[in-house]
Amino acid sequence: FDGQVALMYFTWYGFGRMLIEGFRTDSLYIPGTTLRISQFLGFVCFVVGSALLAVFLIRSYKKPVAPAVAAASAEVSAESATEADTPDGDVEALACEEPAQDTEEQEIQEKETDEDGKAD
Repeated sequence: FDGQVALMYFTWYGFGRMLIEGFRTDSLYIPGTTLRISQFLGFVCFVVGSALLAVFLIRSYKKPVAPAVAAASAEVSAESATEADTPDGDVEALACEEPAQDTEEQEIQEKETDEDGKAD
């Protein structure tokens, strides 16, 4: 979904910040507690980011496919079917195959071929 990478950064940055701030000795504390402000903020970022990731991922899996996307995937499926017709399903075989020559062209080439098997 859109913004997934940014949300993952936000989540994992909060987690890392929470851990790293535990090692620091010069931190600011929330007044009246032994909690560090940076650790608390990192924890909040991690929890909120994780919750949003879960919600958006579930929503993206449940979202129906748009008609334009369905049409595009149908075209890809048609191309995949022609790939399946190639020996070993080789994609390069499709790109390198030359179109079959007409029978008239084959007859002309056979007539022009001399007895050594070389074309004139």
